Amino acid sequence: FIRNPGFGGQDIAEGGFRSIAEKSKEHELLLALEDTTTFSYTHEAEGLEEIEAGSGNIRGFYVHSVLLVDAQKERTIGLIDQQRWQRKASEAGKQHQRKNREYEEKESYKWEML
Repeated sequence: FIRNPGFGGQDIAEGGFRSIAEKSKEHELLLALEDTTTFSYTHEAEGLEEIEAGSGNIRGFYVHSVLLVDAQKERTIGLIDQQRWQRKASEAGKQHQRKNREYEEKESYKWEML
C-alpha cells in the first residue's frame, strides 16, 4: 500500500478506524481518551514548518489521537481516530490573542467536531 499511488496514509488509517468502530459495538461502556502530541525535529525535515513562531529550526507537526477503552474490563479497544496537522506560518503568534478570539475560531474547537 505504501508505494501504491492510489492509496495514502489516511486511507490505511481509516481502514483501521472502521475496524475499531465495528469492534467497539461489542462493548457496553467505552471511554474515549484524547491527547495531542507534538512531533518535533531539530534536523532538516523537508516539508515541515516551524512548530511555533520563533522556535528556530525546530520543525514538526501535531497529532491528536482518540483511543477507545472498555471502561468495565479496563482493556484497550484501539485507536478510533487520529488527526495530523501543521500550523501555518501565517498563523504564528495567534496564541497570544486567544482571549480575544471567539471559541469557534480557536484550534481547540475542532476537537468538539470529531
